[in-house]
Amino acid sequence: MLIYWLLMVIPAALAVAGLRKQGTSREQRASRSQSNSAIMGSFLMVVFWLFYNLVAGFRYQIGGDWFAYVEMIERIGDRSIIKAIQVTDSGFALATWLMTRIGLGIGAINTLCSGLLSLGVIRLARRTDHPWLAITAAVPYLLIVVGMGYIRQAAAIGFILFAINAMADRRNWGALIYLVLAASFHASALIMMPFLAVAYVRSLRLALILMGAVSIAGYFVLSGSGRFEQIQDNYIQSGYASSGAAIRILMNVGPALLFLFVRERLPISVLEKKVWILISLASLGLAIALPLSPSSTFIDRLGLLFSPIQIYVFGYLPHAFNIPARRSGLLIFLVVGYCIMTQLIWLNYAANAGAWVPYSSIFSRNY
Repeated sequence: MLIYWLLMVIPAALAVAGLRKQGTSREQRASRSQSNSAIMGSFLMVVFWLFYNLVAGFRYQIGGDWFAYVEMIERIGDRSIIKAIQVTDSGFALATWLMTRIGLGIGAINTLCSGLLSLGVIRLARRTDHPWLAITAAVPYLLIVVGMGYIRQAAAIGFILFAINAMADRRNWGALIYLVLAASFHASALIMMPFLAVAYVRSLRLALILMGAVSIAGYFVLSGSGRFEQIQDNYIQSGYASSGAAIRILMNVGPALLFLFVRERLPISVLEKKVWILISLASLGLAIALPLSPSSTFIDRLGLLFSPIQIYVFGYLPHAFNIPARRSGLLIFLVVGYCIMTQLIWLNYAANAGAWVPYSSIFSRNY
């Protein structure tokens, strides 16, 4: 478990260290000091990104879907490119096919997917007031469980985070391209298309109506595709159940409710605010749908797409409560404590934690 706790301790310690720096004297916060601090912060994020991807990319037999992915990669590698992209989502299949053709295996594929996710998390975190606190919130589930288990969906979430950043910067075509790439790695990412499209509609009520219409139309257009039918058979009609699905959905509900209450206090654009309002409402909708759904796994996997609400809200938490930087220490410690407790409970008591614990890499045995 040591390696997982290192992933937690690094951003948590830097979140607290960043707090202490904000509380220093006015002379110590001169422009040159701020510039040096920004450079050091960027350097440390690169170091964390590299460390995480070494851990996630070169793990061995770690993750609930490890053996399923080994078999999938072998099937893709043994086929022509046309038949390979029919095995699973086309973007993932194509990337896998190209890597296997140049002699790379599951380690390289894992690194690609975890790298996309972690880069997306870092880029989103850097938009917030407390980026290291936001990254700390991502560690227990999004980075460890999703990034080291559900690699197609991890890459898709990474692209979704790129799209949200592009939207916030008003790079519309960039956002669209990222969303297409996200859907090519995991078809569930298609649900984000109407969310980001309707963000450009001025009226929130009209946005919700349009989102519903686009979703219904998308269902009928895609319902005949092989991948959609596979998802429908595996998750919906089979009635798969995920242990802990309710807890994971509720982990999104708290930040979603908080965002809806404090959104006017946050220093973000109207467009960015609208995107996160829709994501928050969707998170609440999944909580309502969970007990009514024939498959908790289906709802659980959709909930992963909205889990970045945790990163975003925790990164703005002191600002949301109008707490000055010099007095936000207790709140930051509480958030760090919550993240540590979440990871502690998951690693020790989750039904499928045995697929992650103990950690093993291709370089060594267990940690």
